Amino acid sequence: MSMKTIIEKASDGVLEEREVIAFSESKRMSLDEFAHEFSKSVAQHYWNGSYDYHLCDGAMNWLYGFLTDPTYLITTNNTISEFPLDVYLAFDAGEYHHAGDEKSVDPVRKYTDPAIEKLLRAQES
Repeated sequence: MSMKTIIEKASDGVLEEREVIAFSESKRMSLDEFAHEFSKSVAQHYWNGSYDYHLCDGAMNWLYGFLTDPTYLITTNNTISEFPLDVYLAFDAGEYHHAGDEKSVDPVRKYTDPAIEKLLRAQES
C-alpha cells in the first residue's frame, strides 16, 4: 500500500489502524514517523494542488483521531508531535467561519493556506 492510498482511505474514513501499523512496520518507521510523513504528504500535495481541501481535511481529521488513540500514544510516551498537530489545526481552521470575519471571507484561504505555506517552509529549513 502506498502513502497516497493510505491518505485517500483516511479521507474516506475507511483506513484501519492495523493497516497503518502494517505500513509503518513495512517501511521500518515508528508510528510517530508515520504521522509526520502522512502530515507532510497531505500538506505538500494540498499546496501543490494535487489534493483538494476536502480530501486533506478528511485525511487530517482521521489522523487526529489516530494521534489521540492509545495505540499511538503508548508509542510516544503520551505526547502528540507538533508538526502533525499543526497540520491538522491548519485544515481544521478552514472548516468554519471565525468570529469577526465577514461572511464573504473564505476560511480556507484566510487560515488554512497561509498556515500550510508556513509549515512547509519551516520543514525546508
